[in-house]
Amino acid sequence: LSETNVFTILPYSIDRKTLRVNLPSVRGGYYYVRASVFDNSGNLLFSTKKAFKIGQITIPKFDRTLRIAFIWTLHQPLWDNPKQIKQNISSFLPIYSKIVELYSKRNTPVSINVTGSLLYQLAYYYPKHLEEFRKLFTRNNVELLLSSFSYALLPFLNDEEIYRNIMLDKEFKDNYLGVRNIQGVWLPEMAFSDKVIYPISRTGATWIAIADLAVENGYRGLELDYNIPYRLLTKAGTLNAVIVDTKASRILYRKTDRAIDEFIQYLVSINEKAKDNKVVVVADNGESIGDGVFMNKVFDALERIPWIKIVKVSDIFRDVPPIKDLLAEKITGSWYYDPEEKRSSFRLWFDS
Repeated sequence: LSETNVFTILPYSIDRKTLRVNLPSVRGGYYYVRASVFDNSGNLLFSTKKAFKIGQITIPKFDRTLRIAFIWTLHQPLWDNPKQIKQNISSFLPIYSKIVELYSKRNTPVSINVTGSLLYQLAYYYPKHLEEFRKLFTRNNVELLLSSFSYALLPFLNDEEIYRNIMLDKEFKDNYLGVRNIQGVWLPEMAFSDKVIYPISRTGATWIAIADLAVENGYRGLELDYNIPYRLLTKAGTLNAVIVDTKASRILYRKTDRAIDEFIQYLVSINEKAKDNKVVVVADNGESIGDGVFMNKVFDALERIPWIKIVKVSDIFRDVPPIKDLLAEKITGSWYYDPEEKRSSFRLWFDS
């Protein structure tokens, strides 16, 4: 409060406008500090909350390993008008080049989905960038994922159409990038229902990533551990799965130095509570986060922490094989983008 407005807000004397507080012993990092003003009777007049960085983040020593996997998906819709296609794709070309540059210059593992429809557009209008991707996916630190060719929401399709859509995507990645035996499938908008497991298994894939909020809807109150790999069970077969950590993804989405600090604090909190080795899977739109500069800083910070290991998702299933099962029929849902609020929420369901 300034001298000029303090008596407008509080029309009586305030003894002290500056207060020194001795904080208890806290680790370095960002904390929310709430300041409140009460009257003589103890009634709350107003309060304010602000985040402060208190010292440098202290990195504890852990014997157990925390594995971090990053999944980026790259997709652009296939318009009818060639001019519209070129205008749309051209705005993303610098980002695609930075993603290629980032994972070509450093050996940091990553899992990336480039939809077949995007490959198709690059082949016709920007073959140079298609060649950049082809070289990227020859590297051992980068794994390519399957998806539906047109990025269709799979729970809306019948079994044969799901299978056809993923197989078309698979053929384009074989023909355009020369990549075969792809094991992972990225579900467009993370839209999941148990009906997708059988057609996905028919393509030869062995794992998918699903949203923690979709699992939470079916298993609320059962205290599931979202930081381990699972095996999804249905009458039609099984499929391995990792659960995407929404909170971790949303922290990094801000793309600031503070976000990096808070991300590390979050990882520390997970490993503190862990009894065994855990995994954290971060997934998002590669065009939003994958600009190279920010992720470079993230990787530099993470690679200085000895108990963190960045891996591809397929590596997780080799290092920490699934030991728990989930009934896939209880899991359902998808991201939904609200054009009025201009944010993603979890409001679109496929179970009824």
